[in-house]
Amino acid sequence: MRFEPHQDVHDKFDWAKLPVSGDYYSAIYQLNSMPADTTLYKVFAWDKPEALGGKESYIGDLVMDGEFTTSKFGDEDLFFRHQRSDEDLKIHPEWTPYKAHFKLGESKCPFAHLWK
Repeated sequence: MRFEPHQDVHDKFDWAKLPVSGDYYSAIYQLNSMPADTTLYKVFAWDKPEALGGKESYIGDLVMDGEFTTSKFGDEDLFFRHQRSDEDLKIHPEWTPYKAHFKLGESKCPFAHLWK
């Protein structure tokens, strides 16, 4: 998937200075500055690897539903399940050579420790 900043927010930030993962308060400040119902991103997805003839398609928008609100529940209890790419590769083993592989300690993903 690819998230492209929507024009509603593209010119509001210096994209070279966006907060790095873990800079929670800076990210909250930026989201708090967005007006209600702002479209944040245009979302694109590939149907298979580009090298195998895959096509990237626009699949929708990520839109704030009302004003941004912080909450204890959102900070401590709201989590999203991310499907592991290994599950996709069981269905499409021909995609294996196109999967990104990182050496331990090389990835910038904050969840990389889960795949040791």
